[in-house]
Amino acid sequence: MAFATMGFALKSGLGLGSSAFLWIMVTFFHYDAGSPDTAQVLEGFRTCSGLVVGVLFTICTLLLSIYKLNKRTTLEMAHELSARCARADGSITPMQSA
Repeated sequence: MAFATMGFALKSGLGLGSSAFLWIMVTFFHYDAGSPDTAQVLEGFRTCSGLVVGVLFTICTLLLSIYKLNKRTTLEMAHELSARCARADGSITPMQSA
């Protein structure tokens, strides 16, 4: 089940990413599959592979800087998940925090 979910997420992300790229190319750079070598389309490829990726990286970096994930937080999450499992199934004991 886990591998099927990861595979679905990967394929969905690739599909959405490809369609978003083509939507940007068609909307802003007038991409036409019949003549993909025009100067405007080539500029669109350069923009999408440079500027758009940079903007997305910046957004991810900002989100990661806001979401503080350190060793203490990770251990607290692991302990809480273990405690939830223990409550759901009496045979599993909670992890000891380090």
